[in-house]
Amino acid sequence: MELTREDDEDEVYFSYSDAHAFYFSDPSGNIVEFRSRYSVSPKSGAESFSAQNVLCISEMNITTNEVRALGNQLISFGIPVRSGEPIREDGLNFMGEHEAGAFLLLGPRKRRWFFSDRESEIFPLSLVIDQQIDISLDGEGFMELKKMKLTKGED
Repeated sequence: MELTREDDEDEVYFSYSDAHAFYFSDPSGNIVEFRSRYSVSPKSGAESFSAQNVLCISEMNITTNEVRALGNQLISFGIPVRSGEPIREDGLNFMGEHEAGAFLLLGPRKRRWFFSDRESEIFPLSLVIDQQIDISLDGEGFMELKKMKLTKGED
């Protein structure tokens, strides 16, 4: 695995989320970001870093031609834009609560990926959030968002 670079750097610090990140391509050519958000990561102390220190998937991206419509649907389902920011149709939107340490990224086609020369494209996608919200996106950008019904005994 080789880290990708931008402006001769192989990592970046994001002050708005107090995080460092680095990027690489997986064997299928997907761009992978490995991020450490200091405000939600437990302190590792003197121990060395290992796979057990990895907490969760931090971000999943949704690329669509209908950024505003999908963003408004996510908001109506209780998934806000980070820090109450307005939805940007031409840029990346971080959907979710910062304290949770994970976001849905929502953006348009043809946006250049950070640390890459590749542009975002629409691909089929299916996500289930907290066993409550089902998001499906077909390869043409049509999206379906629905609340899931809990069965008896589930909270």
